[in-house]
Amino acid sequence: MSNSFEEDRLLIFEQPPIDPLTICFSSKAFDLNLIDLIQILHRRPLDSHLSLHILPREFLIDYLYIHDLESSLGASHLKDLAIVKLGGSLITVKDKPFTLRGDVLERIGSELSGLEEFLILVHGGGSYAHPVAKKYSVSEGYRDEEHLKGFMETSIAVRRLNLEVVERLVEGGLRCIGIPSSTIFSTSSGKILTCSLEPIFLSHRVKLAPVTCGDVVFDRELGFTVLSGDVIASYLAIRLKAKRLIYAIDLDGIYIRDRITGEVKVAEELKPGMKLEPLGKIEEDVTGGIVRKLEEGFRAAEKGVEVMIINGLVKDRMRDAVLGKRVLGTVLKV
Repeated sequence: MSNSFEEDRLLIFEQPPIDPLTICFSSKAFDLNLIDLIQILHRRPLDSHLSLHILPREFLIDYLYIHDLESSLGASHLKDLAIVKLGGSLITVKDKPFTLRGDVLERIGSELSGLEEFLILVHGGGSYAHPVAKKYSVSEGYRDEEHLKGFMETSIAVRRLNLEVVERLVEGGLRCIGIPSSTIFSTSSGKILTCSLEPIFLSHRVKLAPVTCGDVVFDRELGFTVLSGDVIASYLAIRLKAKRLIYAIDLDGIYIRDRITGEVKVAEELKPGMKLEPLGKIEEDVTGGIVRKLEEGFRAAEKGVEVMIINGLVKDRMRDAVLGKRVLGTVLKV
């Protein structure tokens, strides 16, 4: 049996008070066998309180990304990173299939221009993807040829939407690039299993804002499923330790009814368990609707991310929120 490591790994040797010594090795690059590893450890002082961590390769990418951006863009980039989720009802006309709100996207592109290094955008499927995904019950996975047909048609619809969204954002002035979620995410029973963030990191390196989206993705147990933009947004916010996560929708925030006056108003703060007040016709989409949005938002808030739900239709509100200014909307608190 070979004593070399066959998989990509990241080793970090910590020796306070100096910076960690990092050794990266890959079977594709070179072999670091166990004898070499023992020799490295043997040369360290016995009283150095050495600790060893062996991590999956994806953490190596995260580590190199953070180190690279702190060097080239400054540490403030990471401290001010904002994940912006553009709701499907904000960017499309939800009751008209394949109808884009191009004017809204161009205005958003203009507002966010110049903030590319601090942004990751995620958009929903809206009237492009949701009707097709719902028709074929794509979220249930691969069961027969009809489900497979739905998977392909939904994928095509999402690609079309992502391209059109990016095109309009660019026309508005935002430097950005589309990154389909199905190319970087995989799931197992609907939960994120793997995520290769290298395309996102590399887009930031050349000062482009990555634009990904809710999508159909391959699933280890189901064959394929739907991965919502809300889940993706909270996942990225938590994994990258973003400063803030902003859900931009077509309302001023989450509405509640005052227990004393009976007045329906925007909740400045929302905590788990508070009763919501529905406005207009409520329709659950294939990704869970507002309930899933709040679940994912609270999950990020628990990890220290500033989470806010705002109206993306109001001029300059999104830019102000990204910059950390107080705007009308609902802040999620835990």
